[in-house]
Amino acid sequence: MSHHGPPFFFRPAGLLFVAAGQFGAFALVHALGWRQDTSFISMTFADGTDAADATLRGTVYMAAYFSAVLSAPVLVLASIFLAVWNRLRPETSGPTPQASAPTDPQ
Repeated sequence: MSHHGPPFFFRPAGLLFVAAGQFGAFALVHALGWRQDTSFISMTFADGTDAADATLRGTVYMAAYFSAVLSAPVLVLASIFLAVWNRLRPETSGPTPQASAPTDPQ
């Protein structure tokens, strides 16, 4: 089987797929109400909340938040730039030409 082009995650659609996953993960943990568990940073926990569970949920929430706020927008912009680049770049067909070795004029 011949492989044409870059792997899926290095194409514009793949970058958008990853960004959507990051936004989706953040939306999920936010909808679950895990934001309140980020208070573990100041060592304050809601009454009746297990500290270990709150720390885990708060850490997952913060990772999803930073991923959605810092990484996902970069991936969206990169997918746009890559799509424009791919459209403007001339198509190459066939193998890339190899540099020929200089011949000895003797």
